[in-house]
Amino acid sequence: MSKGPVELSDDDLVAALDSAKDAKRAQRAFETLFDRHAGLVLGYCKRILKDRNQAEDVAQEVWMKVIKNASQYQARGQFRPWLLTISRTTALNVLRSKKEWLKEFNDMTFDADDDGAGGNHGTPSSESDDGSGRNASDALVAQADRDELRAAIDSLPELQRTAISLRWIEELSYEETAQAMKITVANAKTLLHRGRQNLENHIRSSRSKSKDRLS
Repeated sequence: MSKGPVELSDDDLVAALDSAKDAKRAQRAFETLFDRHAGLVLGYCKRILKDRNQAEDVAQEVWMKVIKNASQYQARGQFRPWLLTISRTTALNVLRSKKEWLKEFNDMTFDADDDGAGGNHGTPSSESDDGSGRNASDALVAQADRDELRAAIDSLPELQRTAISLRWIEELSYEETAQAMKITVANAKTLLHRGRQNLENHIRSSRSKSKDRLS
């Protein structure tokens, strides 16, 4: 007995999506992929663009590209990074058209051997990675409330914000994060470390300002 669309893997669904012989099967495959990942795509685009209406337009374009490029997908269990790569590229094209992305990119230029990107990617030896992308010294970030953390994430340069969203929120591995962003794993870890530092600095500064207003 053949499997229904809901039981198929993402790889199988993309293969069915590329089927020119069975339009109904391709449509069901697309609907299943959309149901599984539409929230991921929209949320990711919103984090990059910071505009829901714009993100919704970009998300629609992303799904059109998924259909168009289904034949180029190589089934290796990497559908989510592939989908997020399309999402990121499409969203950044919108920012480029506004001349906003170029400034952020220039502000965030770095190399794999940049300061703090060495063997431990700038993480002091007193910190220990628990495998989740968070270090023990990030307690301040972990204890921040939702609004406080959201404001801190929104304040990050685009590349740092993207890396943290992929690693912490979408729970991708370092390798998947690097693949989705088209950078090396070393650079992904550097972005995550700098992002954590900036989150902590933003939260400390925000709390300090709040105390000053109350005093």
